[in-house]
Amino acid sequence: MSIRYPHLESLKIFDRDWFSTTSPLWSSIADFINENPTSITIQLTANKTTELPIEVWDTIKENKSVKALRLDRIKIDVSQAKSFWKACTVLEKLEMNHCTISDPWEDVTDSRPLPPLFPLIQEISLMKLEGIDEYGQLQIAAMCPRLRSLSWNGTGFPITRFAFANTLGVSLLNLDELDLKGKAHSTDIAFFIATNKKPLKKLAIPLFTRDSFINIFEYASRPALPDLSCLERHFSTLQDLEFADSTPTSIELLKILSLCPLLTSFKANVILASDVKRNETWACADRLLRLNVCIDLGQCNPEVASRRVFACLSKLTSLEDLNLGRNETTDAFPRTAVEPLRLQLDHGMDQLSTLWHMK
Repeated sequence: MSIRYPHLESLKIFDRDWFSTTSPLWSSIADFINENPTSITIQLTANKTTELPIEVWDTIKENKSVKALRLDRIKIDVSQAKSFWKACTVLEKLEMNHCTISDPWEDVTDSRPLPPLFPLIQEISLMKLEGIDEYGQLQIAAMCPRLRSLSWNGTGFPITRFAFANTLGVSLLNLDELDLKGKAHSTDIAFFIATNKKPLKKLAIPLFTRDSFINIFEYASRPALPDLSCLERHFSTLQDLEFADSTPTSIELLKILSLCPLLTSFKANVILASDVKRNETWACADRLLRLNVCIDLGQCNPEVASRRVFACLSKLTSLEDLNLGRNETTDAFPRTAVEPLRLQLDHGMDQLSTLWHMK
């Protein structure tokens, strides 16, 4: 008689011995998955050389309770690819981190054939995959017609080329959330911001090449772009916003905070204390829960500047988590050049009475 866990939400398997079909361990775990009645997330972790047997993917495909799959350092070769893609057709969420997967397309051109549609996937995370180039990874994401959230980490994000070369690119321009890591070109970021059909709820912008952040605004305002709509539509709906590196500038960051009334989480690199206004109230003052940004005193009087900054932060009536540490070391703001905010009660820190966590 199989044991059922009616409240089970996730199952993590790390020992590669479990993946061997010759071992009774896999048979046991397969029976467990098949008998479990609840919707679960399965996480499989190996050492990037272990090849999982086809039976693993067959078990996931045949089981209606598996809704999400996370793969860490898993290798999927050509013989397994077909079974793996079929297993993905029953998922609502797919995460692949540092995995090696054989390219399912023989032709390396933009017109190569595609795997089957993934009709249920709403969230997909593709982080530092090997074996499939960035264009191919975008094709995978485009095969998810219900996709609403895309997390991406690569050496590029060729959304502009993909959207114009492939009609399936339309599904990648209908997102609620985009979380970019790694590197991307500013024109690709600008294209996505300008052409995504819906106002975004979450946006994480990575390091990008060549252009400044302000040029993203300029690029996105060019009338030649299709389905153009102003950037302010995103600011009015964004709940989670993150910037890597030292871009945008301090003044631009403060301007964004004054334009995003629904923000609950904001992460950036450096804001200059000299740019903060004591009497300014950010648009998200009553909603912001998490703030992660370094406040640089620069050449300001430490006590005067600290009091001014804390007076501004005290207006964040819902703030629970404050992180004033550096996120990145950049050429624009080398770590040694930053004069951090003075965390002293007599400098106004005592006004932050809503905090649960502080760093």
